[in-house]
Amino acid sequence: REAAELAEALGDRRRLGATTSQLSSALWLAGRHAAGLTSAAEAVRLADELNDFVLRLSARFNQANLLHATGDLKEAAEIYSEIIASLDGELELKRFGWPGIPSVLSRSLLTWSLVSLGEFERARQTMDRAMALIDRIREPYSRAFAYLGEGLYRAAIGQTKAAIDSFETAHDITQQ
Repeated sequence: REAAELAEALGDRRRLGATTSQLSSALWLAGRHAAGLTSAAEAVRLADELNDFVLRLSARFNQANLLHATGDLKEAAEIYSEIIASLDGELELKRFGWPGIPSVLSRSLLTWSLVSLGEFERARQTMDRAMALIDRIREPYSRAFAYLGEGLYRAAIGQTKAAIDSFETAHDITQQ
């Protein structure tokens, strides 16, 4: 909040958008979802105003995470899908300074949302693409997320052993 106040005082709209987006993520992690959604909406507005692709990517991802956390799975799934669609071609494996690859993280969370909505075929297709992408990377954060998505899908369709294997793989990655 202090960084956002400083950015506002300086008239730095880009930094204001970035700090507002990060605040929405922190509020999500703190379980303050209503406040996080307000912050995310402001970050999206600033990103749109600035026509800043990377800021919009971050703000929309945070917004989707907050919507998922509040149970608005359909809207969360729509946003994750929009994010994935915007990351085609060489952007699909780009990190944009994130700890993980946005297209993989979004696919994992989209898989979770779709499973919860009962859209199993679309969830499978989303999960399959995430798993295909991680075959091309070594980065552990994205790999763990992909296996988490796979485990959630497998558990939802009754493949208990395969789900446990996926969750254990995700856990093992986090222990390295």
